[in-house]
Amino acid sequence: EGGVPACFANVLDGTALSPATSMRIIRRALRSEQNGGNAAQLLDIDPAETPGSWLLSPQEEVGHHDSITPLVGDGERHGNMFGTHPQEDALRELAFKFKAAGLQKDTQSLDGTVSTQTGGKFAELRYTKFKIAGFSGDKHVVFVPDNIKLSLPVLEQVCCALDRDMPGMLLCGMSSMSHPGNLSTPQLRSSPGFQELMEDARNSMGIKGDLPRHGFCGPKVEASSQLSSEAEVVDNKGLIDTANRVLEKRVSAAIGNIAHAARWTNVWIFSGPQVTNFEVFLHQCRESPESDVFHMVVGHMQDKAYTETETPRNLLKYLFDNSQVMSAEHVLKANPVNLQNDLWNPARSPHREFAEHGFERWSFESYNDERSKGHPITQWPWPHADLLLLFYREESPLDTNSACGPDWDYATKKKYDWDAIPFSPEELAPVGYVFIGGNELNMKRKLVQAVRMGSPVIIMDNTPNLPKQMSIFVRLIQKLWGRDPVNDLRLFMTEGANAKLGRKPSVADLLEAVLPSKIIHHIEELFDTSGMEDSERLTLSDVVGLIELVKRRPQTFRDRVCVVDPLRPHSNGHGSNDLMSVMSSHKTGFRETDSTVFHKSLVLKGWRLHRRLARRAKQLRNQGTALVMCIAFVMIINTCLSVLLVCAHIEKSQARIKELAYNLTLPVTSDSFEVSFTMSDTLQSLHMLMLVFPILAGLLHTIQGHFQLAQKYSGMHMAANQVVTEIHRFLMGVAPYKQNPGDNQRKFVSRLQELVKNLSLYGVREDDLMEDSVSAIDDFPQSAEALDQHVRQYVYNMQPEGQCSRRFRDIMVSLGRCTGASWTQLLGDVHETRDLTAPLTAEKYMEVRVLPMRKFYYDQMHKMHKVRITLYVLLAVSLSAGAALGASGFSLWIPVALSVATFATTMMQWLVPSENLSAVQSAMTTLNNLDLRWQGSDIKEHRSEVTRHRLVQTTERLAWAVESSFSGCATFPDLDQDEELKTAPVVSPEPASPRNHCRSFEVSGSRRSLSRSSSARASPQVMTPYGRPGTMTPLL
Repeated sequence: EGGVPACFANVLDGTALSPATSMRIIRRALRSEQNGGNAAQLLDIDPAETPGSWLLSPQEEVGHHDSITPLVGDGERHGNMFGTHPQEDALRELAFKFKAAGLQKDTQSLDGTVSTQTGGKFAELRYTKFKIAGFSGDKHVVFVPDNIKLSLPVLEQVCCALDRDMPGMLLCGMSSMSHPGNLSTPQLRSSPGFQELMEDARNSMGIKGDLPRHGFCGPKVEASSQLSSEAEVVDNKGLIDTANRVLEKRVSAAIGNIAHAARWTNVWIFSGPQVTNFEVFLHQCRESPESDVFHMVVGHMQDKAYTETETPRNLLKYLFDNSQVMSAEHVLKANPVNLQNDLWNPARSPHREFAEHGFERWSFESYNDERSKGHPITQWPWPHADLLLLFYREESPLDTNSACGPDWDYATKKKYDWDAIPFSPEELAPVGYVFIGGNELNMKRKLVQAVRMGSPVIIMDNTPNLPKQMSIFVRLIQKLWGRDPVNDLRLFMTEGANAKLGRKPSVADLLEAVLPSKIIHHIEELFDTSGMEDSERLTLSDVVGLIELVKRRPQTFRDRVCVVDPLRPHSNGHGSNDLMSVMSSHKTGFRETDSTVFHKSLVLKGWRLHRRLARRAKQLRNQGTALVMCIAFVMIINTCLSVLLVCAHIEKSQARIKELAYNLTLPVTSDSFEVSFTMSDTLQSLHMLMLVFPILAGLLHTIQGHFQLAQKYSGMHMAANQVVTEIHRFLMGVAPYKQNPGDNQRKFVSRLQELVKNLSLYGVREDDLMEDSVSAIDDFPQSAEALDQHVRQYVYNMQPEGQCSRRFRDIMVSLGRCTGASWTQLLGDVHETRDLTAPLTAEKYMEVRVLPMRKFYYDQMHKMHKVRITLYVLLAVSLSAGAALGASGFSLWIPVALSVATFATTMMQWLVPSENLSAVQSAMTTLNNLDLRWQGSDIKEHRSEVTRHRLVQTTERLAWAVESSFSGCATFPDLDQDEELKTAPVVSPEPASPRNHCRSFEVSGSRRSLSRSSSARASPQVMTPYGRPGTMTPLL
């Protein structure tokens, strides 16, 4: 009907697809038609599969509670979003039906005054699409009664109707109303960070003379000389204008990078009734398509600032009169209303400054300035925004059944009244901030509060006042994570702190050694605060509080506070990757606030348990290897003795003399020893040895079976690997640790206890886990370096550095710290000590788990190849020797050569069996693919919940499969399967449906291969030669 492709209609009619799944197919059909593709190709697409199947975003995940995905991409916002193809129209009509099915749920307001029923969908919301002459793109305005407090489900409906994904974060600008062309101040122009720009301005204007330099590398300059230099600059107004224009362009380029990062991370720009120069900078850089970020403005339609003059009041009335009840169909089909631009036309503006310069220049710096009165920026919401969310006061209805319009006689109590707006941006999404220098009141309070709350913060360096001070402080703190932090911070430390700090001091130790008074003195040296209000300056108490915050949550400060220097575009923090990392830092799942002392103690207990299991497993492995080698050598010796015995019998039978005596003489100094024996004596001795060695071999076999070394090693080894898995899952906060911190901690302890209980199935008693020294267990680990060394040695088989090498390195580093030499950084360890008890992000998990595991498997594969080649050479030599013995007439000694060949085969099966090599090679392939997909995806996908879950699940299942192959353990209990059996409800079998079929094939190829390795765990146990338990080769 209406041009729907027959193949697509058959799919919809013949299958029971969910609304979310059907919407995904419709979206692909629309994109296929727009790109000239064939809709019939959609038949081969799995409805549950999305591009980058292992890196689904939260909006793409299929489930009962998923939000409906939009029909078109985020970039298709301006103009007509769809074509006029009849098939596309029919598909869109079908899309609206699925949207209506997916939106049938009740959403009630938080204050209970009005409820929004989705039977009428957006019964209380009104919508208008409009255009403003002279402004690009279609704009949307949503009118909301101010007696409704918008809840998250209602906002999701609004985003769905507007064909937008829910924002990942809202980015707010914190600055003043100062025009971007008047951003610099005398104090800023005198700062050392501004000297390069001022010198360029002087050279471009032909002014001779250099401004004084500052910093630790040059002579210090007093404040009086700074002010005198600035007085010379003031005399030349053209120099100041040149510096302002250059700074405006540089800041605009930096804001463009921020907008580009926001667009790629699904971040919206959020503005309130009052806008700042941040919005002006955004408008300047919006000409680039890559910087065209979605912008939302919230205000009150009857704000006193908008209704006190006739022109903005009439514009708002006109928009409301042309509005209709909001629905997805109306948003799509509505034609934009043309709004007159008399308010923004400089030729018709009564404001003198705006009539002369327009938006290119204004002199006021705040809304309270009298010069701002009558300027269009103060009379109407920001006209460059994409979405206006305007609340309004309804008039008293004469008839309860009639719709209520706005009360145009009402006005808010004050201008730009935030209290009259029943909306909090935190209800829609997390909020981040961009701080640009200016004379904004309470900026210090807002900035310090944002840092304390762990909000993403971007600070624009080389802008006036507090952002400049805070930039100096943040760059100083960022040296804590440098290559040689002790040498970088030595000027700010107490006397003798260098000698007290260890070879690898922690962040807390470094912060303890830093003096806040030296830091604030350094900040005051680099920036003159004479032009700032006393309440807005960074004081000593503020520095102390910020340092204490960094001590408590160092990783949060490192990940969520970024400094952007517009004058140095290639500095750290300026790149799009750094900005996207900050904007998506709230999605990492990093819960440093949950990292309490009890949380760390539990993780340390887990590592202590792993230490006991790993060391005991290593002992059992060494004992088992020694026992197997002893048995093999005894059997070789037994074979040799058998051959000698046969040779002796043959020689005796062929002897002409019945009894032949043999004499052996051993000269010792002036004396000699003589031994005389006959062939009968030799045969008697050989007969006795032939009784001893078989008995010894049987005794060794009995010891091997009694102590069950191979079985205990398998259990210990798999338990140690499972402890590592549980620790990383606990630190990542993935299943089964996705509840509140208390429940996660209890579950972590219970799973470790269950793991220890499962060892009894392998004959392991509690006494076998006890170390020789109990005090050593309690003291481990004594430092983060000791724990990191244990993990590198027992998890990834990296041998520790030699004692002599470490001592030499320590001496040279200490000498370099005393002399301040920078070349000693080259002597520092390439490996950075990590805190293995802190919560992990996806990036940290790749760094501390996936990459070391890949390196470990790579080294292991090469070692296994070397051992196999050596044993193959021994096997070939022994077989060749046997053939040579047979050809030369010594066929009686062939069993000796064959026994050596059997020994080589046995050691090959014990040390490097073929299934181990296959498992490692398959693991290397999977990890390489995992790393390639990680490198090829953007940071938005890195920070998604589904990516974190699948990354951990894939890696840990892979480690389980490889370690089970190494240990030959086929039946070790899986805690996840046991928990599923305990918690799974008893239900009737669900009939097969396409949805269930799609869900079963939702995983990627690597997960399908891992499922086969999981099934290998339950395979029947077999015995390899010399008692080594084994199983079929696990397929990865």
